[in-house]
Amino acid sequence: MKNFKDFLVTEEVSPKGDEFLLPEGFVFCEEPELVGNITEAKSGDLPAVLIMRRVAIRQYPNNQKIALYKVDKIERYITIPYGEPDHILNVAGE
Repeated sequence: MKNFKDFLVTEEVSPKGDEFLLPEGFVFCEEPELVGNITEAKSGDLPAVLIMRRVAIRQYPNNQKIALYKVDKIERYITIPYGEPDHILNVAGE
């Protein structure tokens, strides 16, 4: 079993700068260009952070659970299914 001193002696030196090597199977992609104009937020735009409060949870016979959340800022209800991964439905807003 190695101790900490052995690890420091046999530590691999990582490449510097442009010599960074990606693990096998990974492909380097350039950052995509943004298309469109960036504008400041106006009073009618959605807020950057939405707080959801859970109102209820409903459980169905196939162990599927659906949580009902209310978002006060936009005055909407949102349903989020969870439970068994094989039975998950789509998320829907009202």
